[in-house]
Amino acid sequence: MTVKEDRRARIQKMMGGGSDSSPKISADKFLPSGGQGEYISSNQAKTLNVVNVKLGSISNTLKDSLVLSKVRMGIERRKAEELRRKKTMKRMRNRRFVRKMRRMGT
Repeated sequence: MTVKEDRRARIQKMMGGGSDSSPKISADKFLPSGGQGEYISSNQAKTLNVVNVKLGSISNTLKDSLVLSKVRMGIERRKAEELRRKKTMKRMRNRRFVRKMRRMGT
């Protein structure tokens, strides 16, 4: 499972969805149908609050995942850079050794 798929699965689990049979979110659930300046009911307000809280937690989770991914990438980049540096140093030492041996042999 890729990182992206893992994030998607965690968010779907948090939202209580993930399957095709899960209900889809529509504006009809949250907004009054009349559109004539009606007030929303307390039940609709509670539902909106729940959605707001869930979206906030999803946002925080995504931000945390992004930070962790960036830190992980930075660590991997440093390791690769260090490995390249070590290979270069080893190659340089081998060249010096070969030159020195050639000088001694002649």
